[in-house]
Amino acid sequence: MQKKPNKTPDAPTLSPREWAVLRAVGWASFLTPVALFAVGYLMHRSGFAVPEEKYDTTLMHWVMYLLFAVGTVVFFFSDGMVDFVQKRVFRTGQQPTGVARAYLLYTVGAGAILDLISISAFVGFLICGNHIWLGLFVILQCGLQIKYLPTQKRLARILAR
Repeated sequence: MQKKPNKTPDAPTLSPREWAVLRAVGWASFLTPVALFAVGYLMHRSGFAVPEEKYDTTLMHWVMYLLFAVGTVVFFFSDGMVDFVQKRVFRTGQQPTGVARAYLLYTVGAGAILDLISISAFVGFLICGNHIWLGLFVILQCGLQIKYLPTQKRLARILAR
């Protein structure tokens, strides 16, 4: 049997220590949404409630619409935002020794962009007390975050661009 041709070029060889750091940073990017959801859940369980007159105003409705828009825009356009980070971090003519550092910056940048989803939801939760909104946005972020976990295949694709 013939071996299937590899569609992506081989990624530079990174040391096991570098991959361990990259994987740890990738998985650590899940801490922000999970921590914000846990805080919101504990606040809800302990009786956190916002009086309706505090958030049922025109200004607060617009603030909540804006927060919802921020979360959904980041969710739907995260690829373009992360591509922008990728172009800034992985520059042409870069030395092979800088690949691990660049991939680390890319991973942190992607996580920070995606954190806008759960942060906007948490601020919305503080305004109106809607923990369902917070939970839904955290689930969306965690599902999307999996896409940006560091792998050798992804690194090879990034470097091939």
